Amino acid sequence: ESAGASILLGDQKKFELILERTLPICLDTFYGRCLADDSSLIPKYRSLQGHRELKIGKWLGSNLTAGAVRTVTSICPLTHPLCPSKTRVKEEQRLHRSLDGHHLTWEVVVLSEDVPYGSSFRVQYQWQIKEMSIEGREQCGLRVLFNVHFLSWNMLGSQIRSTALSESKRTLEDFLALIFNEIAQSWT
Repeated sequence: ESAGASILLGDQKKFELILERTLPICLDTFYGRCLADDSSLIPKYRSLQGHRELKIGKWLGSNLTAGAVRTVTSICPLTHPLCPSKTRVKEEQRLHRSLDGHHLTWEVVVLSEDVPYGSSFRVQYQWQIKEMSIEGREQCGLRVLFNVHFLSWNMLGSQIRSTALSESKRTLEDFLALIFNEIAQSWT
């Protein structure tokens, strides 16, 4: 996979905005706390969500402006009645920083290997993180876009999309709560 090219599948016009927030940290702090190879935030979050056997690969790529990619795998608990109690999850992630250094794009493509029809769709996210200044204070504008890309027609497509959207909104709010908690702890 080329680190320089988007990993998102399908028409990006089909993505919908599911979360928009302002974070009271600068872009470099967001990267360092949330996405850097040595960050403990994602492992902590996944542990709180009940994931097991988490493996987070190192970012591969010459630098962030050229793009970097990594793979994340885990066993994730499920609660939907049509699904098994857990599934193997594989995420392909790409991170890209704009040439001016003020924008970070984090793309995530998720494959749930053990769910019904799991091989026929991918849940996709595009995180857009923009550095900004409000009243002289550096902050980040955060937008998260969502899409379910179907590789082939699926009779349960609308149910899959609805369930993935609902679960995505819930887990994003949980992840942001953890980020805000980490920020508050660093200020004390």
